[in-house]
Amino acid sequence: MKVLIVAMKFFPASGGSASYAYNMAIGLHRLGYDITVMAPTYSHRTMDDRLFPFKVKRLVWSGPQFGMFRLLFAAVHLFVVYRKNKPDIIWTTSFAGCRVLGLLTNLKARFIGTVHGGGIHRRYPSRKLSNKFGDRLGLRFMKRADAIVTISEESKKIFAAKLPYDIILNKLRLIYNSIDFDESKFVSKSAALEKLPHLQTKQVILTVARLVSAKGHDVVIRALNILKFKHPDAVYVIVGEGVERPSLERLVKDLHLEDRVIFAGYVNDEQLERYYGVCDVFVMAGRWTSNFVEGFGLVYIEAGVRGKPVIGTRVGGIPEAIVENKSGFVIEPENPEALAEKISLLLTDESLRNGMSRFAVQYVKESFSNDVMAKHNASLLSEL
Repeated sequence: MKVLIVAMKFFPASGGSASYAYNMAIGLHRLGYDITVMAPTYSHRTMDDRLFPFKVKRLVWSGPQFGMFRLLFAAVHLFVVYRKNKPDIIWTTSFAGCRVLGLLTNLKARFIGTVHGGGIHRRYPSRKLSNKFGDRLGLRFMKRADAIVTISEESKKIFAAKLPYDIILNKLRLIYNSIDFDESKFVSKSAALEKLPHLQTKQVILTVARLVSAKGHDVVIRALNILKFKHPDAVYVIVGEGVERPSLERLVKDLHLEDRVIFAGYVNDEQLERYYGVCDVFVMAGRWTSNFVEGFGLVYIEAGVRGKPVIGTRVGGIPEAIVENKSGFVIEPENPEALAEKISLLLTDESLRNGMSRFAVQYVKESFSNDVMAKHNASLLSEL
């Protein structure tokens, strides 16, 4: 069976939606499906698509944001790819892709769309008049689609609230996101410290996320400020870049935490494994914002499979990625005091950390491995 995956974000872009598209493609490829991915190009990052075991067709646009002309441009290229590959299934991995396919609903293929909580929350309905056309196309696609996949129960609730049409809601399927991991690339703490000797005597709190308000880095910084006397060796490592970096750096300076907060910026895969290796506690204190909500929280799963206890917040689909009090803790958002308490508990109680570590690894392998998602995706394809 030929499957064309329309990915509005794909490697080398970072983020959960790019990982989702890759995980879908590699999982179905391993099950024997003929996979082609249509994805954007990125002017600031490149990669050799020949390294993928499936076909990748790149389009010449700079990112996932679509004005009307870019939407039309993408639809033309998608039609060309369709004519050449003649797929049995066209599966778009985001609401932005649903808009593109809304122009091509007469194609002779089965249609599936995946919606993430953040995407549908942010993109529908559009506030700009110029994007209202795209909204109508997205709705047109949803009505034409054979199935609509959500990645968490929370995403499903958000979707139902935004698009309460029976013709759409009856097509909803829940298939959790997954990760594709290679344990041979994981790095032990001792090996990681050889490359990061400045963290040799430190207790490391880690966040891996874009530096945007929704990720709550500032809450972690304020929690660290509360802990600075009780845990004088605790440091906070922030992996990622984003628009909030200047304000976060100002906050660090105002709280006199310059020697306790490390902005690592963008890192490659090898460097990322080292930071996971030295990590004692993984934290992402997500919050509700007007234009984004975590649909699931894939990064907690990525930390968990590496044996890291995690702390998240009751925001969006984050609680669905954490087994409370077993793989980590879930707290209310915007609460640095509660966060500081849980971080302190984990830094102090080695037995608790180790127990959560063992549980997290087993839990992720059983529930969120790429093989699990691939089997669910294949089951859906076989039903169409």
